[in-house]
Amino acid sequence: MAVTVAIVDNVQFTADTLSDLFEAATVQGNAATQGVLPSAPGLNTLAVSGTATPIDVASGWAFVKGYLVQNSAAMTVAIPTPVTSTRIDRIIIRLALDGSPVTASIVRLAGAEGGAAPTLTQTTSTFELSLAQVSIVITTGVCTVTDERGYMGQMTKKFLVSATDGWNSTDGTN
Repeated sequence: MAVTVAIVDNVQFTADTLSDLFEAATVQGNAATQGVLPSAPGLNTLAVSGTATPIDVASGWAFVKGYLVQNSAAMTVAIPTPVTSTRIDRIIIRLALDGSPVTASIVRLAGAEGGAAPTLTQTTSTFELSLAQVSIVITTGVCTVTDERGYMGQMTKKFLVSATDGWNSTDGTN
């Protein structure tokens, strides 16, 4: 067994080491379902909303597999209307770890018509974190959004509390 000390003066470390540190320090439980930073003054929460295409995604921050990802402006994601039966898609943050630099995007993950929500990819080269499931009704295109955001654990909240004023609730909201 090796013991390692990270983030010390005059010692270089890799982005992988730093992301591992952030993941270990901020996740409580399952890293596959957590990532969104709880709301605090000046921070939004990547909320997904809407009843028709395009679906709205608020700005906000998340740690995805230990990498800090920011959506700096609200955006929309187009959802095509299904042809034969209701479909469930997901709105996700996709982190691409197989290149340099590491990249992130917020995209629609398409489900099969009449089927369950699509499975997330969570491998060493691609890691997807779900923000919401979107059920789209055939012909009308009416969308129902189901929130799937998992918030970071208490360590992240304690860090944010020290950096903000007036944020003291226990559920991560103002």
